[in-house]
This record gives sequence, C-alpha cells and structure tokens, in this order.
Amino acid sequence: MSQLESSFLVPKELVSKCNGVALDMGGSMIKISYRRDADERESNNTNSALGHLEFISFPQSKFEDALDYVASLEPVKKMSDGEKIYATGIGCTANGKRITERLGAELKNVREFDCVAKAFFYLSANLSRRDLLEPYDITAGMEKLENLEHGVAVLRHVVYQEGSESEVDYESLKDPELSLGRVINDSPLPVSVVEQDYYPCLIVNYGSGLFMTKVNADGSHKLLDVSTFGGRTFAGIGSILTGCESFTELVELASQGNQRNVDTFTDSLFATKKLSNNENTLYSKMSSTSKPGLVYCFGQCVGAKLDSFKKEDLAVSLLNYMITEIVYLTSITAALAGTKRVFFSGSFISSKFVRSIVTREMAVRNLVSGAFGRPSVNLDFIQRGAYLGTIGLFMLQHEDSRRQNSS
Repeated sequence: MSQLESSFLVPKELVSKCNGVALDMGGSMIKISYRRDADERESNNTNSALGHLEFISFPQSKFEDALDYVASLEPVKKMSDGEKIYATGIGCTANGKRITERLGAELKNVREFDCVAKAFFYLSANLSRRDLLEPYDITAGMEKLENLEHGVAVLRHVVYQEGSESEVDYESLKDPELSLGRVINDSPLPVSVVEQDYYPCLIVNYGSGLFMTKVNADGSHKLLDVSTFGGRTFAGIGSILTGCESFTELVELASQGNQRNVDTFTDSLFATKKLSNNENTLYSKMSSTSKPGLVYCFGQCVGAKLDSFKKEDLAVSLLNYMITEIVYLTSITAALAGTKRVFFSGSFISSKFVRSIVTREMAVRNLVSGAFGRPSVNLDFIQRGAYLGTIGLFMLQHEDSRRQNSS
C-alpha cells in the first residue's frame, strides 16, 4: 500500500524551475516528490511566494509499484534524452540499475545528509514556523515532568552528595515549556530570520538508520554522527516480538500498550525491601518518591517467557527504549557540537505518537543534562520530515540547471 501525503508548501521557484521529480530510496520506504502540471500553472499565475509539490511513499516491498508510479508521472514522460533523475538514499545504490532500466533515465545519486541539510537551510530562510515545523505539543512532556520529584531527588543525591547547594534551577524545569525550550513565534516571516539562536543547529534524520548533521548560519554543514539504531532496527525486533509486518502496524500496536508491564520501575524494584526512614542513599531517594521512575528497560523480561507478555506492551517498551537511547545520543551530540537547537526529520518521527514520546524523553533528558552541567536543547519536528531529502534534490536540480544555462 502506498501512503498518500498532502501537498507541501515550498518556495514557488522550486516548483517552476526543477525538472519535476525526485526520489529518496530509503532502506524501508521509497519517498517520491513530484510536480503536477496544475502545480506548475499555479506557481506561474499566483502572486504568492509559495507553491506546492506532491508527495507519495511506498514500502520497499512495493518497489516495482513505486517504479510504475514514477514512470507514469508527467515530468518523467516529458524528460529529454540525457536528462537525469536526482535521487538519494541507500536504495539508489542497491537498485540503481533496475531504476535506470525501468525509467529510461540516468540517475544522479546524491548523499542524503547533503540533501537534508541543504533543504532545511533553504526552507528555514523562506518558510514561517507554521509552514515548516510541527505545532508545539506541550502536553506530550507533562507525564514525566509531573514525576519531576523523582528526578530531582535522585539527581540532587548523585551530584551533590556532600549536601552543597545546587546551582541547577530545578524550579524552572518544572515548567514543561521551559524544559522543552518552547519557542513562541506566530510571525509570517521566515523562521530562521525571526527566531534567535537558530544556528548553529543539529538536524537529526531518524529513518531506517540515523544521522546527525550540524548546520551553520552560512548554510555550511557537517555530518557529525551516524547510527544503525533506527527504524529498521525497531521494525525488525518488533516483528520478532509481536509478529507485526510493518512499521506502521507496530507503532499502532505500541500506542495501545503499557510499558509498566515489561520494564522495571522503582516501586516494583523496592517492593520487597524495607528501607529505613533515616537512610540517605541513592536507593532510598529513588524509593521514597510519590511516583515511580523507570529503572531498567525490559527489566521484567529476565528469565521470563515471551508469551508471558502482551504484544502491545512489548511494542511500547521497545519503542520507548529506542527513543530514549536516540534522545540521549542527540543530547550528547548537541552539547559536543555547541548547538542549542535540534530539529528532527525522517520517517520514524512521522507518527504523532512517536513525536510525543520523543518530546517527553527530551524534557527528561534536559533535566538530566542540567544536573550534570550540560545545556538543554530546544526541540522541534520538521513537517513532512520524511521528504526533506527530496526537497534538497529539487534544489540541486535547480542549481545545476542554472549553472548549465549560464555556461
């Protein structure tokens, strides 16, 4: 099954001057961006600075269907001899020959992190916050921030064992808007122009795999880190644990689960141990809080059988585990790179449920970072972030065409 997406607003010069189709052949999903004839007419006849491009995706299992769809698009049918289709993603290398044969056009394969960084910088300079970024979900961070007593008690004991005064402003972190670095901006002007400290920033592209790219105020960028710990890993382990056959099915199952039935929390860890009221240890601090905190992911699975757990509980525990680790890696990378802003893109965060967990865990991670003297980061999600690479391909098409015409 393909997944249809609504049109995405982009600067209209991109609509009228690109060759009309771009491919991101990911490890799990094939993302296709294209221009309809109606989109081109609209961009030529409107006074607006913005136009529309269309998006559609196919799972890798529907590879041939995806190629048939691309071949049916008007921009491909109208391509002249020698004209190239710009593409990115690991699938371009693995399936390049088949793609070229089916579409009758040569591919120009571009590194994905270059496409993502270029697209983000360009769109940030031309689109408002409302048009570029997902709405800010303040409720997503509330669940764990309400349990702040647990985190404060533990971290105070770990960092300040001798009873010295804390220099960390824990009170401000009780405000979820502050702990998540919320930026309030309803301006119609480009987001990078209006908002302070926008650059340098970190782009975290969370798809089948993961990569992190630092983008600077002059548009330059540098790949900082990569990881195989991505959506493909989640889907693979989740398939073994639950029998789900797709990422979407697995996330839907996870949304119905309860991680407390799989993970170990403080209330169950200390249920069998009597602690003295006078004890002043890390463990007494953990056990004395009013709400339980997570101690071990999959802690209850040790020595247990798979059929002892509900599939939805295993799914949500796996999802929470993976997101917690990625948020930790993101926080550390941002600190080392000296970036205050983090923007997530990629197919993994296309689900609102997934984004809510990322938001929640980043709020908690900012609390931990503050306790250990590291700066917090401001978090945002890019709309249609799975297709950011294809926008970068359109930009490269436009730039290459302009150079050829001027030579």
